[in-house]
Amino acid sequence: MERRHIEKLLLPPLGNGRPIYYKQGDNLKINKIAKDTTVFYLNVDPQNADSKITVNGGSRTSANMSNNNSGLIDIRKLMESSTSKDYKIKIVNNDVDQSITSSGIHARAIFGTGKRPFTCWPFLLHKTSSLTITIDDLSGSSNTIRPCFEAFKYYFDVLGTLPESYKKLLLNSTFFIYTTDDDVSLTSSATDVVEAFTTMNDNHDFELRRITFHSDGDFLVRIATDDGRNDITNGWVHSDSLGGDGEYYSDLEQGILINRTTKIRYEFKNLSGATNKIYMALSGVAYFMDVNNDR
Repeated sequence: MERRHIEKLLLPPLGNGRPIYYKQGDNLKINKIAKDTTVFYLNVDPQNADSKITVNGGSRTSANMSNNNSGLIDIRKLMESSTSKDYKIKIVNNDVDQSITSSGIHARAIFGTGKRPFTCWPFLLHKTSSLTITIDDLSGSSNTIRPCFEAFKYYFDVLGTLPESYKKLLLNSTFFIYTTDDDVSLTSSATDVVEAFTTMNDNHDFELRRITFHSDGDFLVRIATDDGRNDITNGWVHSDSLGGDGEYYSDLEQGILINRTTKIRYEFKNLSGATNKIYMALSGVAYFMDVNNDR
């Protein structure tokens, strides 16, 4: 795909970098968009006067993160604090009844801290809507989790200020995270090759922008797609060079647009000398429109 096509798909920075004041002639004027935009921290709805989720070891539980009807939320950073980060999380946007994760994503692959947050691309939560998060504990012990999503909150009709093309793009796209279709568990053998897949949903195209993961130990991986472009790697890539985790990561130099229903194929080799579980996280933007017609 040509780079100029990818650039057409990039979402606009709705709130970042706008000064409160700007100079017009000899006068300072208030930037109304910046004045009516605030940073907002979205937490779990209070339970027993505390915004936390407690899940028993090896169990599943769900909770909501609700907007408070005062403005549109534009989520940009994912953070959490927990007793153990050994859990999976699934996130659903109730406003459009749309998961923004393909299934449960390992917390270590997508959550940072307040010092090193996991940044994301805009996904919108309207005034009266909420997210539902489902936690599957992997630690085996009681686990207290405090998700915290940093966002812009717009106390005005921000979508009405955007060109129609950008507005359409925002309303028909969302931040999205894929993982493998099935859990990946490698035996201690260093010679066995284990195959796994990530299958793109049939209702959107996906622009892959970041690869992160969590694993029990080192591994090698080869990655390819079945959409005609085939190899993403030309050989075995060591896990130390792959992409990082929820706190230490680097974005791809250019997004990769992957068509709906495409399969990404992984081949894994274990280097840890013990059983090795691998949890992939492919982050980017899902486009619920036929972007291929705009060439």
